[in-house]
Amino acid sequence: MKLEFDNRQTIEMLKQNLIRGAILREPIYVTEKHRGCGKTTALIDFAKEFDFTVIVNEHLVKMIKQDFNYHKITSFDHFNHTTRHLIGHPKNEKFVHDEGISTDKINQLKNMYNLDIITGFSRR
Repeated sequence: MKLEFDNRQTIEMLKQNLIRGAILREPIYVTEKHRGCGKTTALIDFAKEFDFTVIVNEHLVKMIKQDFNYHKITSFDHFNHTTRHLIGHPKNEKFVHDEGISTDKINQLKNMYNLDIITGFSRR
């Protein structure tokens, strides 16, 4: 699904895109022109509202947990690639992802770990 976007778009409009992506169970594709528009803020708000865990780049986990006061933040690196499970998370957990996680990694998590990844932002 392509992100519907213009520079006047608000966090609520981004969340509406996430809801559509969740209904369709597909990512929302973004490009460089979408940088700095509030996608991560909208994603965290969306995750909080629906109690989803957010997958972000490893170097952002601590900062996002602190800045957004939300503990359900993890990274690709937190998965145990030997036993194929997410360390410290229940098996029925639902996930969304930020744009820094590659499509290949998202597909790996879906296929190898059978994760329920609802939607998220992906770069084209």
